[in-house]
Amino acid sequence: MRIRRLFKHGTYTVFLCCVIWPALPSCAKDDPDCKQELESVLQDLAQAYSDRDAERVLDFYSDYFNAPGPPFTKKGLRDDVERLMRSSSRLEVTYPDAEILCAGKLAVANVAVEFKRRPTDEDDLETENSNLQIRFEQENGQWKIDEFLPIDPHAPVPQPGVQYDIARLGFAAAMPEGFRYYNAESPFDSELVVGLSKDLKISITLSGQDMSILIEPDQLADIMANQARLYFPNCDVTRKDVQQFQDLPGVILETQCPQFERETWARTVVLMDKKTLLIASVSTWDKSGRKAGEDVLRKLLKSVKRIPRETHETPPRPTLNEDFEITLPEGWTTTRNDKGVRIHARAPSQCGTIIIFTQDLLEDEDPMALITKHDDIVEQLTRDFSCDGPRTLRIGSLRGAQSVSEFQVGQKVKRWRAYIINNRKLYAIICDAQPAEKYAQLEKDFRATVDSLRLKSDPDVPEEPDPK
Repeated sequence: MRIRRLFKHGTYTVFLCCVIWPALPSCAKDDPDCKQELESVLQDLAQAYSDRDAERVLDFYSDYFNAPGPPFTKKGLRDDVERLMRSSSRLEVTYPDAEILCAGKLAVANVAVEFKRRPTDEDDLETENSNLQIRFEQENGQWKIDEFLPIDPHAPVPQPGVQYDIARLGFAAAMPEGFRYYNAESPFDSELVVGLSKDLKISITLSGQDMSILIEPDQLADIMANQARLYFPNCDVTRKDVQQFQDLPGVILETQCPQFERETWARTVVLMDKKTLLIASVSTWDKSGRKAGEDVLRKLLKSVKRIPRETHETPPRPTLNEDFEITLPEGWTTTRNDKGVRIHARAPSQCGTIIIFTQDLLEDEDPMALITKHDDIVEQLTRDFSCDGPRTLRIGSLRGAQSVSEFQVGQKVKRWRAYIINNRKLYAIICDAQPAEKYAQLEKDFRATVDSLRLKSDPDVPEEPDPK
């Protein structure tokens, strides 16, 4: 569904960013007056969307708005909202169900959202149902949104104190007791577990990521710090460090971010097992909660252990996902993200990686401009960047863009990006060779994979036979 681009974490994140979600400052309680006020705010926000009034929509959001994935800040949110209004001839937003928790001048609303949209160039009305956690703060007597997070209320969640396995990454951990957990949507190719303490003073998260390239810990620390400054320019990076955790190297990043009349504190620790990262983060309402946050994160990290990794040998046949199929090299191992179409394949030599993902767009974008935007981000985060492209890409009847770049993160990496945009959906294939000199021997596999992409809507793809 294309509508979710406004409310979900996208795939623009190149490596990872520090989680900076604020937690609430006191015990949440049932406050009828607060609940009634928030229900009214939600209805007014829905009406502003339905009226396609971008400025009224944006007025509901704090100037201190931060999100752990795109749109990141209010400036990014403005771009998304204006694009949504520009590309829609009709919008209808309703909140059929909402659980509201209040804590003085702060509140959390876990809401079901029904979003209907008619694109400007189509007659059909698209409908999507989703679930969000929306966090509010009173600023000068008005409720303002300072963050939202897509959640999955139906997915199984960890039980406090019980081992929780992320088998596809080969890690397990026991989530600390005293927290209420739920599953959120991650900017990366993994589940994201988020927990709020019973008094809502501390937020803790656990996620993971398979990297396409091998990075030294000190270089990852630099990338994380640069990315935090790039995406959250109002936040300060107060600590950047590399330490050993058990038998794994780890990176520590701390940030402080201004909010209305306060500053949040957050610490992210990334454990590195070659190209696999386990990401644990804690954030507190303000700096006074730092010690309690440190204790909770220490308990979580102490419980981390490695378990057998879940991998799959790729069969020598097309891998079908949603509305496309693609053939991956025989003998490569793959992992998948069950929450979206994302495939991560590794060469037997471990020197090559292919990542395939899709992303819904609000409107058809120029693939040349999009690929340039993503290459520009890598240039800001890495060293010795050079790029050939973007250039036109042709795959059968499909047209898109491609680029080949090289950059330094320890060993030099050579990367081929291939982007196809069709019917307001991005199909992206990223092929990495590390060290860069291995690219020549991997190029045949890379080329065969990209050339094998077929869409169900592509007239070159034959119809599936009727099972009858």
